[in-house]
Amino acid sequence: MARATYGGNAIPLAGSHNMTTRRFIFWHRIDCEFGPGSWAVDDDIITVTCVHGSKSAQLGSVPGPILARLLMFELNEQRDVA
Repeated sequence: MARATYGGNAIPLAGSHNMTTRRFIFWHRIDCEFGPGSWAVDDDIITVTCVHGSKSAQLGSVPGPILARLLMFELNEQRDVA
């Protein structure tokens, strides 16, 4: 294994066998009749968060903004029932 030095200490250089990858999740802002909120997709799961809570669902073939609005509607309905 290759090594480099930093401050006099030997540190291993990352190889392909021990490197990790970091996925970035992009949150989108949504403003609709149910108030402001945010939504993001991770592994085909959409998550919506707003002042009424958060909710997730499988994305499927429905576009993200449309499903986000539907989930915000459901969160708003749950608030009205409670």
